[in-house]
Amino acid sequence: MKKKDNGKQTGKVALETRDQYTVVLEDLRSQFKVFGESLALTREVFSRQVEEIKESIKKIEERIFYLERANLELLKEIRENTISRSEFEELRAKVRQLEAKISK
Repeated sequence: MKKKDNGKQTGKVALETRDQYTVVLEDLRSQFKVFGESLALTREVFSRQVEEIKESIKKIEERIFYLERANLELLKEIRENTISRSEFEELRAKVRQLEAKISK
């Protein structure tokens, strides 16, 4: 009879062990589900932020383009309005001549 009792107890222990594993597995599944939902939300937020950053970069690139263009136009205008060294020396000589005439 002891053998039958041991068999019943072993069966009960096996059922209890299986039930414990089932509880643990259900808990793990629910935790993985929560983790998966959090991961999906994180991906969604990250994707939105990446798109916002791309838009900001695009605007910055446009501003840089227009600034470079304005700088080039300004440099061109400066070059057009700048006299050469030889022209400067000619003007200096003329000023000296005029000063010489005035001081006489």
